[in-house]
Amino acid sequence: MKRFWIVFGVIACLAVAAVLISGQLLRSLEVAVPDVGGVLHWQVAGAYPEERSDSALALITSGRPLVTREVVEALRRAATDSRINGLFMEIDYLPTDWAQVEELRDAVADFSVSGKP
Repeated sequence: MKRFWIVFGVIACLAVAAVLISGQLLRSLEVAVPDVGGVLHWQVAGAYPEERSDSALALITSGRPLVTREVVEALRRAATDSRINGLFMEIDYLPTDWAQVEELRDAVADFSVSGKP
């Protein structure tokens, strides 16, 4: 009987972990883009890592944070997207190195060159 409860506990823990990971993955797929023009609101409140950890523990604890490359690509796509009319940046703090700052600055400059405010 003791073995049954041990196996039951392990299976229950795995089921709960699978539900949590699925929820995190589904939440990361949600993207809200206006249909008829709008302003891209970018809140910068922390560092963007260079690489993402795809371990199960990292997915459960922090989800899928954006990496620098994804932010740069998103800004470049927004510059050519007809649904985006401008960029509004809210910068709280950005604890990162100069190379990342320059990469993000260049992406914002490319957005500005597109003629969008």
